[in-house]
Amino acid sequence: MKAVAGLKMSYQVQQAINGGKRAVIRGFRHDDSDSALCSHLYTMVRGNRQHRRAFLISLLNLFDDSSKTEVNMLLFIADNLACFPYQTQEEPLFIMHHIDITLSVSGSNLLQSFKERKPRKDVDSADDTGQRNEVEVMDIVAICRPKYKDRPQIAQIVQKTRSGYSIHWMTGSYSGPWAVAKKRDGRKKVPWVDNIKESDIIYKKISLTSGQKLTSKVAQTLRALYAAKDGSKS
Repeated sequence: MKAVAGLKMSYQVQQAINGGKRAVIRGFRHDDSDSALCSHLYTMVRGNRQHRRAFLISLLNLFDDSSKTEVNMLLFIADNLACFPYQTQEEPLFIMHHIDITLSVSGSNLLQSFKERKPRKDVDSADDTGQRNEVEVMDIVAICRPKYKDRPQIAQIVQKTRSGYSIHWMTGSYSGPWAVAKKRDGRKKVPWVDNIKESDIIYKKISLTSGQKLTSKVAQTLRALYAAKDGSKS
């Protein structure tokens, strides 16, 4: 998107003005207005809802780990997002909604990466005792929904509901990495949200490795659990 490329070029120009790549560049004006340096870009796309949302999503996607965007540029972008001249409540609420979705997945994965650095014995012990604990928001769990044939079925808890839990489905395999699953909503892809019952959960509090994979012990346990579930149907 050209507007995003323009914002990146603005950052490069500010770097050149303020002393090179080592300088910390803020994305707002240091005056009484505290307006975004790239507010003009936002005003150009603000009038068209589709273009505005595409621009904002493109900026938010730069905060994804896979984008490999440097931290100083992310600070510059975050300042601009915070100080853009919004005209309606829907505009900042749209940004907050997508930040919440991103944090619910990447934040949990980062926390689990730190857990992986603990001794293997502690992690295994946590896996054993975790099955007796209550499910909490941001927990990763294994699910058995008969209408889906995929094995294993892994999801992250978003919130507790009256009938069970709201989840974000994840995509992966017994031996491969896991990431949030997405489905098409019009022209864009959004996280796949679903609702489950407490009884659908067959394994609680899964800790992924630093590579976002299942541990060999969890993978082996899940194979046995699904085999037992599938065997009971035949």
